[in-house]
Amino acid sequence: MKRLLTPWLVALPLAALCVVSVAAEVKTREKTQVKFEGMLGRMLNMFGGKSAQDGIISATAVKGNRKVTLGDSAGRIVDLGEEKVYDLDMKKREYRVTTFDELRRQMREAREKAEKNAREAQKDAPSEKGEPGKELDVDFDVKETGQKKAVAGYDTRQVIMTITVRENGKSLDEGGGLVMTNDMWLGPQIAS
Repeated sequence: MKRLLTPWLVALPLAALCVVSVAAEVKTREKTQVKFEGMLGRMLNMFGGKSAQDGIISATAVKGNRKVTLGDSAGRIVDLGEEKVYDLDMKKREYRVTTFDELRRQMREAREKAEKNAREAQKDAPSEKGEPGKELDVDFDVKETGQKKAVAGYDTRQVIMTITVRENGKSLDEGGGLVMTNDMWLGPQIAS
């Protein structure tokens, strides 16, 4: 169900969000950025806009049985007490309310549809076995950079993990592949 936000309806949820985020038990900020190299990467950066170049930043706050996630143009409030999910569209100034029962129904329908498609794909698949698929090598490389800083009052250290996927027996240049780099700040184990 979609609703057009009137100014007073916008002010009330935003005030509640501010109260929840100020007095939140847990707050996080997350930056997600995907980079593609080569010609494809240049095209995506050129036409992808600000989010393709700078990444997507979102903030999450949890207080009691409510969780608020806000991004540049959208947000989501999950209320376990009311068993409702509020999807916010900041640009259109609209919000959509979905109950947990509706979510369960949608998930059940999607699972049934996927099972049906899988059965049909098995019927249509040729029974004879052809050439086996390409074998892939996956390499993990984890390195500590030596950088240290305090995050949320805890001493952390920077670790960079690189995952490389390529065709067995070939280099990335010869057979192509995928390289993913993840930059992490790791801290001590904290009791929940």
